[in-house]
Amino acid sequence: MKLRIGFAIAGLLLASTAQAQAPKPELRPGNAPEPPAAAEKPAENAPAAPGFEDVSDPFAAYQRGFYATAFQLALKRVEANKRDAAAMTLLGQLYREGNGAPRDPKEAARWFRLAADLGDANAAFAYGVSLLKGQGVPLDRAAAQKQFERAAEKGHSEALYNLGVMAIEDTPKAPDFKKATDYFLRGAAAGSADAAYSLGVLYHNGRGVDHNDVEAIGWFKRAAEADNVPGMVEYAIMLFNGEGALRDEAGAARWFLKAAQRNNPIAQNRAARLLAAGRGVQTNLVEAMKWHLLARNAGFRALYMSGAGVANASFGLPDLGMTSLNDVCEDIRRVCGAVDLPLLVDADTGWGAVFNIQRTVKEFIRAGAAACHIEDQVQAKRCGHRPGKAIVPKADMVDRIKAAVDGRIDPDFVIVARTDALAVEGIDAALERAVACAEAGADVIFAEACTTIEEYQRFVDQCKVPILANLTEFGKTPYFTVEQLRAIGIGMIIYPLSAFRAMSKAAEEVYQTIRSAGTQVSVVERMQTRKELYEVLGYMDYEAKLDQLYGDQS
Repeated sequence: MKLRIGFAIAGLLLASTAQAQAPKPELRPGNAPEPPAAAEKPAENAPAAPGFEDVSDPFAAYQRGFYATAFQLALKRVEANKRDAAAMTLLGQLYREGNGAPRDPKEAARWFRLAADLGDANAAFAYGVSLLKGQGVPLDRAAAQKQFERAAEKGHSEALYNLGVMAIEDTPKAPDFKKATDYFLRGAAAGSADAAYSLGVLYHNGRGVDHNDVEAIGWFKRAAEADNVPGMVEYAIMLFNGEGALRDEAGAARWFLKAAQRNNPIAQNRAARLLAAGRGVQTNLVEAMKWHLLARNAGFRALYMSGAGVANASFGLPDLGMTSLNDVCEDIRRVCGAVDLPLLVDADTGWGAVFNIQRTVKEFIRAGAAACHIEDQVQAKRCGHRPGKAIVPKADMVDRIKAAVDGRIDPDFVIVARTDALAVEGIDAALERAVACAEAGADVIFAEACTTIEEYQRFVDQCKVPILANLTEFGKTPYFTVEQLRAIGIGMIIYPLSAFRAMSKAAEEVYQTIRSAGTQVSVVERMQTRKELYEVLGYMDYEAKLDQLYGDQS
């Protein structure tokens, strides 16, 4: 969603609490998909075939949704033939799903292991997933890899895909992209849409293969046509930008809309803008508004994800530049998957030089962010409200902003230049930097650690772009009010860790109370109720959907 540069107040939505399902990232830990069912799962209300009572095939029963029958028939087949690996795999699947049998990860893993030992590729893959995720067996990544290799020997597409992911993840300091590419090629040839999507990522980023947008868009198209939602989004972005193919706004709009219908937040935001502007599709403001609905509750017009928020809340680390680009992108995806407000993200120093900064901007856009800010501290940075900060020369900061602007693949993405020069070199030098950054293409200036209204006023007067004020607690900046800053022309205000600090303090008090009193009774009244939490999450809507889908099952 576009971040409108007017007067806005941004609150921090803690990434660690926004556990909405996110689109698959390019390549990151824990991304192994669930194993395919032993047979295709049926529509919930699929009618039974005539004479089904006489069918003795557990797979036919499974396909028709008669899970208890499928379970009993599969057991009988195993009793009659101790080497019936397919029936064993189906039993594992039923135990994993909790269909026709109690949900039991241990039993599921046991059946998968038995079938895998008999040479069943689906079972080997499923058992590998159990080992990788610690479902019913101790977590054992090396053993999982061996099971994936067993399945891959028989051409199992998702096993090949997962081996490609592991080739990258298992040696993060020196990922084997060439080995990953080989696995992904074999997986895509065997029909894995995830592998095709991953090949698109590697070709687009030039990892393990030469950068080639023609190859990239081809693989993204293949993934999209196989119903891979991230592939749809990447294919649409490349079509819209004319990367690897002629610019095709109409084609891009079709794929954005298709992915939007699958609840992808990036696609929903892009579809809304295209519908509103009539680009590639007939103007339809009603449809645009449907995809553009803003958050309901507090009335904030934007959200802010601070570097300290990611480090503190998601990793338990201090704000000293210790998190990576992938760490932040993961939290961007979580937040953007949960809410539909534009998100401004702290990019610290951009994680490197020119090309790294360009990649940072592109990856933020792909993850769903609407804006980012890049600062002029040295790479070994510190919190902006702590002493001992050091900054790079003005020319280097200008180059950072130029690189960020050049890396923008979405024209609506907002680049914010943050300067820490006030505390290091004084107000005049900070203003000089701010003006230079605006001239280099920054859309907003983030004046860090101002101590007076007069300092903010000078930034407003001398810069031709909006000014952002950071009202973090316990820092250098006093607690100015919204009206004070609005009156002098400040364009945006952020409160980076206000909610996090309050929640952390409340959590400490609850833990101390339980430890000392042996009960939480005295603090229950201060808690969010179950009903209130469910209202925030829309829990009852999900439960109603479950009842609709599965309520008639016996």
